[in-house]
Amino acid sequence: MKAKRLGRLVVVIAMLGGVSGVRAAPMGTGFTYQGQLKQGGAPVNVPVDLQFSLWEAAVGGGPVGPTETKLSVAVSNGLFTVDLNFGEGVLTGAQRWLQIAVRSPAGVDPYTTLSTRQPLTAAPYSVRS
Repeated sequence: MKAKRLGRLVVVIAMLGGVSGVRAAPMGTGFTYQGQLKQGGAPVNVPVDLQFSLWEAAVGGGPVGPTETKLSVAVSNGLFTVDLNFGEGVLTGAQRWLQIAVRSPAGVDPYTTLSTRQPLTAAPYSVRS
């Protein structure tokens, strides 16, 4: 096992050998999204409500799949993590953009859509030896 110190963050890389006779379950349609929220240039430090939707274009276009709403998401120093799952048939390999709307603090005021949709990019999820 190797550890590399990056400032205050410690990254640990572990190499695991294959285990015979064990089969991994197929990947589902969910994924984890991590983001950072700032309001007036300062990191947010209160729970927020978030709405996530997928779109077929960076600007304009139409929505793809359902909107995911996450209520009272913990935000610490502006950082948050949520699990998203837009269901089957949405992440087909075609380009998708993630649109996020936030209500801060949670339960107060209407949602504000954040500017510029974020492109979803592929990430490897396993390596077979």
